[in-house]
Amino acid sequence: MIKIAHRKDEVQHAKDDKLELHEIKALMHNLKGSHKFIFTALLYGGMRVGELVHMRSSWIHIDDEYSESQGYNYIQIPFKGQKCDCDQCLLNAYISHVRDDQEKSKEWYRNVRAKFYMLKGKGKLPVSEGLWRPKSKKSSRRIPILMDEFRDELLSFYSKHDSLGMIRQQVGEIVKRESNTILGRHLYPHAIRATTASLWVDSGLNITSLMKTMGWETMNTAQIYIDASDKQAIEDAQRKASVFEQLIN
Repeated sequence: MIKIAHRKDEVQHAKDDKLELHEIKALMHNLKGSHKFIFTALLYGGMRVGELVHMRSSWIHIDDEYSESQGYNYIQIPFKGQKCDCDQCLLNAYISHVRDDQEKSKEWYRNVRAKFYMLKGKGKLPVSEGLWRPKSKKSSRRIPILMDEFRDELLSFYSKHDSLGMIRQQVGEIVKRESNTILGRHLYPHAIRATTASLWVDSGLNITSLMKTMGWETMNTAQIYIDASDKQAIEDAQRKASVFEQLIN
């Protein structure tokens, strides 16, 4: 029960911190290079940061002929167990390699990350690959590439790189730093994903499709965003009440 309540509070917090439309425009106008790619993937794809740092070019299916015949391009989030040598999977494998059964502190993990990058830079890592572990079974899904800007960013980035080449903490720092510089407030990756969910709800996407698109296990998470949309509708109606009254009087 405690775990479920904590999860609900976490989702509610992210939803409350979501981006406003003018903030999205400011970010897209000012961001450049890999930083713009990160924000675009998190926003247009609604990706979890763990999915973004693992994503390889082989996950991306963009084909003009396929798009015309089947209707869409997509990112395929694979199932659990796929071998992977991205930085995040290598770090996870290295942590498993060096840790024992004792509980570890945050300081221990910081030191291990520092040593990981030192060994990686010298080509002396004792591990060569790890295993991709999605958050849940529902996380393995197709993310449709429906917006031209999303498609263009994916093509541009993955024409030069096979992966992002970062770990979760690095992406989090970029999101925090750029949002503070451009918007004057700290964001975190999950708040951008929450923005995606809210926009889909406001666009009229039904709860089943929303769950599939976002990779959620239960309806509880989706319901938080749907309830929020109902609240927004009431607030909008309150603001427009005077106009409504003028129309009928």
